[in-house]
Amino acid sequence: MTDKESVIFTYGRFNPPHRGHKKMIEEIVAKARKNKKTPVIVVSHSTKPPNKNPLNQNNKIKILKGWFPNVKVLKSAPNKSIAKITEDFNNNSLMVVGENRKNSFNFLPFRKNSIQRPKNAASATRVRTAVSSGNVRTYKNLTRYNSKNSNIFFQKIKSGLIKKTKTKKSPK
Repeated sequence: MTDKESVIFTYGRFNPPHRGHKKMIEEIVAKARKNKKTPVIVVSHSTKPPNKNPLNQNNKIKILKGWFPNVKVLKSAPNKSIAKITEDFNNNSLMVVGENRKNSFNFLPFRKNSIQRPKNAASATRVRTAVSSGNVRTYKNLTRYNSKNSNIFFQKIKSGLIKKTKTKKSPK
């Protein structure tokens, strides 16, 4: 972005993206359109702890762009923090996060709205648990990916969880 833009944005790990994230982003898009602002998703580069981050950033973005092809998706990086990214947003911008994250971004100069998660709502933890236990039905219900991507991302999440939870072999 060259000029400071008025945006409504969210920032998260989205690992993995699920129907709760999708619902929140749908609300961001609707609010942005209504207020003539640009909707933006900022995807964290975070990989730690490994057992909570089975998908790499590009896979998370692929899912989010599949749901929201016309929404701007930005990436954080070790040298590009959320504070650095938001320097391009004007002070009229609004950040939307889940209720559990509302106080995590007090250092940013924007108004913040938090969204309360209903009891038993989708969560990345529940998705990872479903994948770990091989519960495809629960996984599909929580993620609602299209049928082609559903199987692909189930395997990617499973592979990421396996890879990242392997322990070192003890010496013989």
